[in-house]
Amino acid sequence: MKAGKSISVAVKIIIAVVVFALLAGIVGLAHRLTNGFSTPIKNFYLQCGEQVITRDTELYVCLDKPLVIEPKYMLDKMNSATG
Repeated sequence: MKAGKSISVAVKIIIAVVVFALLAGIVGLAHRLTNGFSTPIKNFYLQCGEQVITRDTELYVCLDKPLVIEPKYMLDKMNSATG
């Protein structure tokens, strides 16, 4: 009986840890998508070549190459950029 009880307690502890990790992940994702909970959740980001443009990104413009900045949608794959 005692071994069955300890396994049950161990399973409950593991489930609690997994649930806590999932909740922490959801809060972390919301923190990232809202810029530290200071803005609404964004549904797109900008990308220049292979580089994601953030607040701290430095872009250099070459006169002989076109500058291509693409909006990439995070939440809705069916959305398309217009304008």
